Amino acid sequence: MGKKIVAIFEGVYPLVIYYAIISFVMEGLLHFTVLKEVSYSLPQVIAKGICIPAMLYFYHMTSHKSHLGKSSLDKVKAGAFSVISGAVFCIGLNYVVELIKLKAYSPTYRRITDAVSSDIFIVKVLAALIIAPIVEELVFRGILFFKLKCAMPRVLAVLISAAVFGIAHFNIVQGVYAFLLGIIFAVIFDMTGELWTSILAHMAANTLAFFLPATPLYKIIESASVYNHILGIGALLFGFLLFFYWKKS
Repeated sequence: MGKKIVAIFEGVYPLVIYYAIISFVMEGLLHFTVLKEVSYSLPQVIAKGICIPAMLYFYHMTSHKSHLGKSSLDKVKAGAFSVISGAVFCIGLNYVVELIKLKAYSPTYRRITDAVSSDIFIVKVLAALIIAPIVEELVFRGILFFKLKCAMPRVLAVLISAAVFGIAHFNIVQGVYAFLLGIIFAVIFDMTGELWTSILAHMAANTLAFFLPATPLYKIIESASVYNHILGIGALLFGFLLFFYWKKS
């Protein structure tokens, strides 16, 4: 029992430090009015970037065991599996969010999307496609999920770490989407034993979500047509089949 409590503590306290650093840095940066006027996302990029070395330290304090073979082909397969999984679940879970019509209940989500949409392109790319996947996978999968898994059943560890990840987005739309994606990322990390695979999946999901509104796929996802259901359900089924065959191999 004592070891389980220690494992939970070792998973939670880096998360507290992570948010303490972000809050402290953001509070300091937001005193500079010019910075707020230049970019909505830049303070977040700086704060999360500062967190990466500390989170790497906590991550390397854990004892991770890879489930991949040593050959380059095994790593290429794992990378392809992660990228494709991240992309198809991005489509499938966006479909789920649209299906349950959460956007109508979240003015916070609308304010965030309006602010981000008008932000500097390179800052948005850096924030969503690079910094966020790295630091969030370190914190929520590499540290929190891994330590919870040492103290409780794997399924419960997946759900709790994903729930914390969802809550951390502070609005219901991104919260539900992040919770569901958090389950996927935790399973990928657990199946491979390599954090870089969940980082790749996270990057793939964020990249597709970032560029999705500019593609015809987004109009299909937002529509109420039969094509919307075919695309969304098809993406989810394909993603689950990928998981099945990866586990079987």
